[in-house]
Amino acid sequence: MQKRVLCYAVASLLSFSVYGQYTYESGQDLYHLQTNANNFEGELAYEVVDDGISPAIDLSFNFTFYGSTFTQARMATNGCLHFGNSGSYCNDYTPDPINGQHTFTIYPFWTDLIRDSNSRMKSWGDSGKMIFGWYDLREYNRANTDNSFEIILWNNNSFDIRYGALDIINHDVLIGEVGSTKASSYTYYYHDECSTGTTNSSTCVNTNWNNTTINTTLENGGSLYGSGSGNGVDCSDPLNDSSCSGYADALLTQQCNISDLIVNHVLIIGRPLISKNVITIHNTHLFVQVTGKKNQ
Repeated sequence: MQKRVLCYAVASLLSFSVYGQYTYESGQDLYHLQTNANNFEGELAYEVVDDGISPAIDLSFNFTFYGSTFTQARMATNGCLHFGNSGSYCNDYTPDPINGQHTFTIYPFWTDLIRDSNSRMKSWGDSGKMIFGWYDLREYNRANTDNSFEIILWNNNSFDIRYGALDIINHDVLIGEVGSTKASSYTYYYHDECSTGTTNSSTCVNTNWNNTTINTTLENGGSLYGSGSGNGVDCSDPLNDSSCSGYADALLTQQCNISDLIVNHVLIIGRPLISKNVITIHNTHLFVQVTGKKNQ
């Protein structure tokens, strides 16, 4: 007996955009706790060694990140902010893709940086915001290179990453964040230059950071706004968010029991879905209508 099975599933066809989780803004100057120190009475400076980490810094309010609430954080020379007062930190001079090597970390500009006599790492906070600043750090083994950026934590558990001068030509760069595991992580941008660092993927590029569009976009006034606690998406279950890999397949299975459905002229083997006259593309979403026979 004929039975028409109609299944409308909506799933994003686009791969996860590296620009999808932070909101970019231009014209956002650094607070600059060094040059504007008089405006931030009580700012603290940290004498951190190469590939080193600061002492635990008390936050001026509790900050919740990926479901955990923190009262302290640590600044790494290499451009990472680690929540809590212990644990691994980005002492590796070359960033690798996020794989769980750190936990509860924001990477505003993870690369190989070192302090010199003109460099400063500072923090300051009040009841509304907590500022962590890396000012005029130079690229390792390269003189006269200044890199400045800040993380501003807001008291509603959101944050800004702001950028001043950036000057890197011999190292990889990673911008992103991670919670308790790799599954709860987000990479905004990973600059993987071929023949540089300890890891090169098949998609590495033969361009240094300074010559990338992303450098031009962020340098001297670019800002990334994280609109809530833990902006990376937990993709341990693909249905957690439409940006997760496998979301479309998981949604079809959930809504239609599609993995167990036997229909005429339709073959489903993971991804992609191969069918005859059953797929309609509209904008960036997939609408699937399946018609076939099923015994009652």
